Amino acid sequence: MEFGFLSILPPLLTIVLAIITKNVFISLFIGVFLGFCVIDGFHIISALNATLNGFITTFESHSNTIVIASILMIGALIYIIERSGGIEGFVEIMVRKKGVIRSKRAANIFTWLVGVLVFTSGSLSCLVVGSVTRPVNDAMRVSHEKSAFLVHATSTPVCVLLPLSGWGAAMIGYLTSGGVEESRAATLLVQSIPLNFYCMLAVLGSLLLCLLRKDFGPLKAAELRADTTGELDSPSSATSLDEVSDDKSYLDTDRPLARNMLIPIAVLILGVLVVLTVTGSGNPLDGNGMNALLWGVFLALVASGILCITQKIYNLSQFIDVAFKGASGMLSIAMILIFGFTMGGVVSQLGTGLYLCSIFEQFLSPARSCLFDGLSYFFCHRYFYGYYGDHLGDLPTYGSPAGRRYSFGGRCCMGW
Repeated sequence: MEFGFLSILPPLLTIVLAIITKNVFISLFIGVFLGFCVIDGFHIISALNATLNGFITTFESHSNTIVIASILMIGALIYIIERSGGIEGFVEIMVRKKGVIRSKRAANIFTWLVGVLVFTSGSLSCLVVGSVTRPVNDAMRVSHEKSAFLVHATSTPVCVLLPLSGWGAAMIGYLTSGGVEESRAATLLVQSIPLNFYCMLAVLGSLLLCLLRKDFGPLKAAELRADTTGELDSPSSATSLDEVSDDKSYLDTDRPLARNMLIPIAVLILGVLVVLTVTGSGNPLDGNGMNALLWGVFLALVASGILCITQKIYNLSQFIDVAFKGASGMLSIAMILIFGFTMGGVVSQLGTGLYLCSIFEQFLSPARSCLFDGLSYFFCHRYFYGYYGDHLGDLPTYGSPAGRRYSFGGRCCMGW
């Protein structure tokens, strides 16, 4: 069934509500509800029932469930690393004892470098790099807005430019879902890398900002606030993160050791790469990215548990309690993912991408086809809650039909 213009309303309303209310949960819930209203012929009760059950059926997807479970385990891992003194020990070495990082520029470059090196997964990179670099940035009084920008600019873009992780397999899947033959998908993916201008600009542009120490707009205001007042967060959205960097009472040990952070992180990254290689029969591009993520986080938690128990920071029961407390801190992020996955399913049922393509395709020339792909990218990037990753799943659906009509295949589409 084709829904025409109505298929655009749910994502459009979600964007408008997110801007007005600044509340992603309300915006997504209403957007999903409106989507099911369109699908069910505006039968309110039926649409509400489909909305509630839609959040539940999200877990029918194996990959969705793994991502949500991994996010919770990452929350547990980060919390344990922090409480066991791993982060404090790392800061002690990098800032205080060795003096490796002595300025804001050095802290920014360090954040960029870690972001480039941790390219196993977009979401995993954000969480790991953010946790590793936050204490260093806090010590150098880098605003949290600037830190978040650098972490985000080097997460998924690096994974796309270096598809040697689960991202390689995921993007190949996106290409085949967009109509590319399986035998050509891997080759096309490699060919698209030099055309991935946005990712290259994000990575190189963020490095240039680090080196020149030039900021613009709200980012400049945030850095000025951090320099003049010492407030790393905006007063309107301040959290307790500043308190953590100055107060050591949150630690469960008197001997902060950097290895309590470095070893679990190393195990996580190594575990992901090993599982990708094993499940891909020696080729990480063919590996199972979801299983790699799950195994990597699990092995990192085991490594952290062994360190904490052998150092007598926790016994087994205490370790489990702390892990659950850490996981609870990620519940809001897990819920956003659930809502987002559900919204993605609604948009797919509505056929929003095909409808947009049918409208714009008649106005496209070969030159404009790439422009359409680019605009599709920005639509998807902004719509899917500022996360680079999700646009790659929908961009081939939006852009590939038009691109194939003018013999671009998927290379130009994926290049954006």
